[in-house]
Amino acid sequence: MLRGFAGACQARRFAPRARGFVTLAYLTPDLRVRLHVQSQQELAFDRRSQERLTGILSCRIAGISFEGRQATAAGLRVGQPILILREPSNPHDPDAVSISTLLGQPLGYIPRDGTNELQNTGLSFGTVSSFGQTKSGHWGAAVYCYPHLLGLGCDPLPTNMGPAATAELLQRCAVGSPESCAALVAAQQCCEVSGTPAQRLSTSGGLVAVPVWQWDTVQQQVRLLRLAAMAAPLASAKALLAKTMAAMELDEQGQVVTLPEPVLCPEMRLVCDINNWTLPDLQQHLSWAARLSHTMTQQQWQVKL
Repeated sequence: MLRGFAGACQARRFAPRARGFVTLAYLTPDLRVRLHVQSQQELAFDRRSQERLTGILSCRIAGISFEGRQATAAGLRVGQPILILREPSNPHDPDAVSISTLLGQPLGYIPRDGTNELQNTGLSFGTVSSFGQTKSGHWGAAVYCYPHLLGLGCDPLPTNMGPAATAELLQRCAVGSPESCAALVAAQQCCEVSGTPAQRLSTSGGLVAVPVWQWDTVQQQVRLLRLAAMAAPLASAKALLAKTMAAMELDEQGQVVTLPEPVLCPEMRLVCDINNWTLPDLQQHLSWAARLSHTMTQQQWQVKL
């Protein structure tokens, strides 16, 4: 992937002679930036390629005609991103998967025959493919998502998670830990967001293990589902999302007072590119995450590892 860049090494005579190999210690700052941007562009390209290759789940939203959802449905647009989350304590179906806007406004559910594919994805996203009114006058909509690819979003957690739980989570995700190694093996040494293989990530940090969470509003718990393999640049972007969310100002009711405009640094652009989002989409997602984090903290949700 880096073939042709060796001539830009500062200390060229010390550079390894292996074909196509460049030691980062000898790269100029300008070339480091170029490689970083190139790596991010390749991750976004890989994501689009995987979307064409992997299975797609396309369905009509079930339950969208229920009271309170029609007003939201009427304001949908084709191409609008949606939020997809499991509802493990749903009294009617423990495998229920809800659909809402990025702001968290409920729209309905994935039909039951499609929920099995979304049991290990945690936070996931999709897209509105069509919407309109039926003969009865109700608004309906169809959506699609990629159940075998993870989304790249901000995981809301209670701020009072506790040092013991934080330390245990860091230990599990640490490079070389048994849990981390098992996650990379389970993913066949490929990023679960972009499908990029580990050998193509050697100059950008490789693969790292990140937590996949499940939120239970009834039990007031956030549970660790598993660890997932993610390209290091994507994990860095995910960490920046969490930092941006933590800086958002909320009032006593948990409503966002100020919605800071995320600086369109390379990491934020990468999030938008991976998810096919605009900047307003990203802002809405951060607003939802901040409000849920505030609620979990106020209600003293438990974190189950």
